[in-house]
Formats: sequence, structure tokens, C-alpha cells
Amino acid sequence: QCYWEDNAGDHIRCPFHDQDTVFLISFAIIMLNTDLHSSGVSGASGSSRKQRKRMTKTEFLNNLRGVESSEDLSRDYLSTVYDSIESHAIEI
Repeated sequence: QCYWEDNAGDHIRCPFHDQDTVFLISFAIIMLNTDLHSSGVSGASGSSRKQRKRMTKTEFLNNLRGVESSEDLSRDYLSTVYDSIESHAIEI
């Protein structure tokens, strides 16, 4: 909410038109980071586990179709988000 209040209307810093979109994109980024960078459940036997399929860029883009007041966000913007998360994990 703070991000929205501080940046709404500034389409360079905040390319969204709806506060709910900020929440959805934030959640999608957290989930993408977890999907791309988690090594799996600790303590599980790696030899008997199936290789887990990671989310592709196309899947990420398709998952976020229509989230901006039933319109699509810029594919270039979402591609940049995906590439950034894929290259640099968010770590706390």
C-alpha cells in the first residue's frame, strides 16, 4: 500500500493503474523467486525425487495476463522482471 501511495500516477516508477495490481505483482515476484531458486524440501532424499520443473518465462507471463484491471501488463516489463529474478535471487 505504501508503494502505491508514494508512486501512484508516476508511470515511470509505478507502471500500474490499480493498487491491487501492485499486490498481485509483488506476490508473483515472491512466488517466482521461490520457484526459480529453492532447492526443494530439506532432508528429502535427492536420489528418489523427480526433477522439479521450474517456471518458464512464458508461464510467468501467461499467469499474469489480465491482472491490470482485466488488461495485460507490458510483456517487456514482465520479461525484465523474470530475467532479473532468474539472474539474481531475492535473499533476506
